[in-house]
Amino acid sequence: MSENGSIGETVTLTGTVEDVRFYNPANGYTVLVLDCNTGEPVIAVGSMFEIGEGETVRVTGKLTFHPTYGEQINVEYIEKVLPSRAVDIERYLASGFISGIGPHLATLIVKHFGDDTLSVMEQSPERLLEVSGIGSKKLQSIVESYEKQKAIQELMLFLTSVNISASLAHKIYKQYGSFALQTVKENPYLLAYDLRGVGFKTADKLAASLGIAKDHPSRIEAAIQYVLAENSSKDGHVCVPRSVLVDECVELIQVGPSLVDRAITELGQLAEQAPGKVFVEKIRDYSGVTSGESSEVPQIEAVYLATHYHSEQGFAKQLRTLVTCGKSRVNSGAIPMMSLFHTDDRLTSDQAKAVEVALSAPVSILTGGPGTGKSFTIKTLILKLEAMKKTYALAAPTGRAAKRITESTGRQATTIHRLIGYVPGEGEEDQADEDEDTLSYVNVDLVVIDEVSMLDIFLAKRLIKAIKEGTHILLVGDIDQLPSVGAGNVLRDLIHSNAIPVTRLSAIFRQESTSEIITNAHLINQGSMPQFEGNKRDFFIFPAETEEKAVEWVEDLVCDRIPRKFGFQTNEIQVLSPMYAGLAGVNNLNKVLQEKINPPAPKKKEKAFFGTLYRDGDRVMQLKNNYPKGVFNGDLGYIQEITPEANSMVVNFDGRGITYEAGDMDELSLAYCVTVHKFQGSESPCIVDVLLNRHSVMLQRNLLYTGITRAKKVCVLVSNRKAVGMAVNNNRIAKRYTGLIDRLTR
Repeated sequence: MSENGSIGETVTLTGTVEDVRFYNPANGYTVLVLDCNTGEPVIAVGSMFEIGEGETVRVTGKLTFHPTYGEQINVEYIEKVLPSRAVDIERYLASGFISGIGPHLATLIVKHFGDDTLSVMEQSPERLLEVSGIGSKKLQSIVESYEKQKAIQELMLFLTSVNISASLAHKIYKQYGSFALQTVKENPYLLAYDLRGVGFKTADKLAASLGIAKDHPSRIEAAIQYVLAENSSKDGHVCVPRSVLVDECVELIQVGPSLVDRAITELGQLAEQAPGKVFVEKIRDYSGVTSGESSEVPQIEAVYLATHYHSEQGFAKQLRTLVTCGKSRVNSGAIPMMSLFHTDDRLTSDQAKAVEVALSAPVSILTGGPGTGKSFTIKTLILKLEAMKKTYALAAPTGRAAKRITESTGRQATTIHRLIGYVPGEGEEDQADEDEDTLSYVNVDLVVIDEVSMLDIFLAKRLIKAIKEGTHILLVGDIDQLPSVGAGNVLRDLIHSNAIPVTRLSAIFRQESTSEIITNAHLINQGSMPQFEGNKRDFFIFPAETEEKAVEWVEDLVCDRIPRKFGFQTNEIQVLSPMYAGLAGVNNLNKVLQEKINPPAPKKKEKAFFGTLYRDGDRVMQLKNNYPKGVFNGDLGYIQEITPEANSMVVNFDGRGITYEAGDMDELSLAYCVTVHKFQGSESPCIVDVLLNRHSVMLQRNLLYTGITRAKKVCVLVSNRKAVGMAVNNNRIAKRYTGLIDRLTR
């Protein structure tokens, strides 16, 4: 047992900083060596403010034992305690922590004032002029630096008193600087707007501890923004009906509906003058209809976050401009189609039509299921463009989707972000009104965008704004797949608006008709059960009625049966599950597969971040776009190296080593198993898709269809006929509130 307490116990210790072994100014992660008068030095790790040698600190945290570095405290709260002894004061000042004071001057100051040094600096700083070597300019520098440190200390003490962790305190100070304490006290809800990782609920707890009333306007305003953002991030809504928004806010913060309704009106009136507020607009609600021509479309009063409003409006406006501009950089009549290629006899009439429409219409859509020849049609279009000496660009929403286009066409494709040169800073992803002079316009004759079902309204707007009048754009995607993870239903809305020409491919190519994956995908899409009988080559079901049985099958299939029968490596097998929770959910299956595929070993380093244990060699997925790092939502990589002492790791993405610090780790997850949504746009040689009765809330036709079409060679369902039937028979498309069809058909 430790002299400081038992492992796992929360302790509070006071000690002098003997050494600062590591400090990362980006996220505050620090490794301190403390002298706590216990005989042995104490290691303290965690996010902290910058701390210098010789300072005295009081830390609270859990005692843990690291196999390499021994006993340490994982710091949750920390506060500075000013040293009282002359020897400690001198060391503190000599550390360079106070600007203008070095080791020599620190000795002179402490020699002159002794144990009273810090009292003099606090109460009578002008007396420092008594020390040789300190003039008026140096005094000013010392005083300013000391006041800054005092402000940090006050902030730390205050945040600790209201149970704010050291890591969050560091973020707050980094964001607001010397105004941090004032900002937190006056309007803690600003934290939810300004700081990544701080949501409404955290800010609301802080506000409650400060005594802010439940019906305070800033609280209601923050709740409105939070509910709108949650509807966007969780359900893909671009806007929310006013009545729904009021009800959800009332449930969240327990205030009267009239207060919420009034706040919505006030925020809407401020929208143009105060970016970040909301827009209120009456729109026709097409979320429950399938055609923009319907005359019986209900009207709703929709409420938008400003970013969502500007993105939807900007996309619709630019699309109309491209469609009606009358300019064209492509002359489709220059060379007769049938005279160009010996492959023309392989084109179906619909495929030939798609090529001609892409060349003649400024904006067009090509849609169809697997095996219907979308890739072949794109390749034929490329050949014609090359024969016509026209320029083109190929792109997709994610790096993996772009790689698939490159493989299928033999031509280089890229992400949409790289195509348009879009590299915003943190928190700028959805800025409403960028300066159009800074856009990187796509200077080609025709642009092909694949996997458009993955395109959310924000990226769609950025893309369309970068297309010049006269440049043609062909949007390619499968309307029956899951919609984008982000807000919007762009492909479906565009098709149902009838605003641009659409070519639908339905005939399955002869060479694809022998694939049971493709055959069953089309059966599912038509509302029929997939075929499981007979001697199967690439489509199988392993019956599982319970989660326990599903876990057994997944282990056996991934680690034994599939590699033995088909020769796949485990990194060629991707497990999918519709939910995160439960024994057969993503989280638990990742733990199970990690222990089987990448078990601990003496030379393997490992570290827990945000509740997940990572190990050298683990397969991981990027969960959000990180433009500075050049990695995007859905990118897969593996951990190249973990450095526990620095709280960092290097992840290899297609040969590029990307460094992640502690504060970045919430952007990663283990990826032995991922959700179908997260794997959309990607493919794997073998897919193991888990679908159980307990997943009933998620069992929809488009989820099953999307999952099995991720398989290139083999698809295995770990499921049962009842669960599969539930998915096949549930063709209810989750409603997404958007105003795009209305804007395109006004």
